[in-house]
Amino acid sequence: MAVPYYGDFPTGHTGVIIPFNTFDSNDPSASVTITNLASTDVHIHKNGGTTQRTSAAGVTISIDFDTITGNHICKIDLSDDTDPSFYAAGSEISVRLEGTTIDAATVNAWIGAFSIERAGGTVALLKLIQAATITNAAGADIAADIIAIKAETAAIVNDTDVIDDGTSGLVKIASDVAAVLADTGTTIPGTITTLQTDVTAVRVDTSSTLNGIVTSIAGNTTAILADTNELQTDWTNAGRLDAILDTIAADTTTDIPATITTLQTDVTAIRVDTSSTLNGIVTSIAGNTTAILVDTGTTLQAELDGIQADTEDIQSRLPAALSSGNIKADVLAISTSTDAADKLEASAETIVIGAAAAGTLSTTQMTTDLTEATNDHYNGRVIIWTSGVLIQQATDITDYDGATKMLTFTAVTEAPTAADTFVIV
Repeated sequence: MAVPYYGDFPTGHTGVIIPFNTFDSNDPSASVTITNLASTDVHIHKNGGTTQRTSAAGVTISIDFDTITGNHICKIDLSDDTDPSFYAAGSEISVRLEGTTIDAATVNAWIGAFSIERAGGTVALLKLIQAATITNAAGADIAADIIAIKAETAAIVNDTDVIDDGTSGLVKIASDVAAVLADTGTTIPGTITTLQTDVTAVRVDTSSTLNGIVTSIAGNTTAILADTNELQTDWTNAGRLDAILDTIAADTTTDIPATITTLQTDVTAIRVDTSSTLNGIVTSIAGNTTAILVDTGTTLQAELDGIQADTEDIQSRLPAALSSGNIKADVLAISTSTDAADKLEASAETIVIGAAAAGTLSTTQMTTDLTEATNDHYNGRVIIWTSGVLIQQATDITDYDGATKMLTFTAVTEAPTAADTFVIV
């Protein structure tokens, strides 16, 4: 029969419950009691090792629980540190009985298993988030990222509500389109079919594809943007191109204004020879542009106005959402519960942040930069290191000296050094 796994528990948990049953050897369906079972008969192993916990302290046995024959409970207190650091974070624990009597027979049996802050498990991750030690590439902690995302999501929802509010947006557009179709005696499918036929004819005549044309335009546009963005800085006074032109002028003893005058004369001669004018070319381009705008049902001014409106909206909202260059946001609810958000805030405000200071620095004591002046103020709380050799280790505080600012705690693996940071939860 498989040994039951009873879950993942935080360090210092005071009640890991392991229920187990005993049965008649001649009738497995019949429950019988157990005798000669004491807490010293409970053997606790860690990480699959044969070495067991040396002390039975913190282990409680309830035989025939609630007066029910054959139903028993073993309770293990992980806060008992009689065997120092045995119940450490990341441990896999197995529990067995040895030498007990069931139905007049001596029985040895595994009764359960559990873990303590298993690496990558929910408990371990929650502690790391609470200690603000999980960060993204920009260095902001996950909780702050979630708060920022919720605020931005709320803003997006508010901005897009108008799309389908019943009187404007998509609903209004659908109503207007229906009216236009009724007035013109046309149908959208028919119009689309005509457009498709015309586009196909154009593609046949020009031996081109719209996808190819769009791809080419996109590539050219990207190249133009890259070139012109560079030129904007190059053409400034003392910029790269300005410096090159100054150097060329100095090296060639060229008078640039005179050269421009010569070029203007040459351009005038070309225009006379070709019987063309720049005004005529510009007028032709303007005519073609107007035709495109008519065919597409758009105006440049309307498009520019839309872009300007969106830009002004962003400019007006960003400063209000920024604080010293960072997005600020308040969590008003968690899964629609404002009470849950209030509780999360209250919990976070109890976390104390500090650092080790020069003085006593050992595996059980540490001088700190804390300002609290009351003795024993932090007794019973848990300290978690967030930097230094003890990063991510946690232990319980047993004493605090308000005058020297020294913490005493259950032994850790190494002594901290000055400036090592920690939180008290």
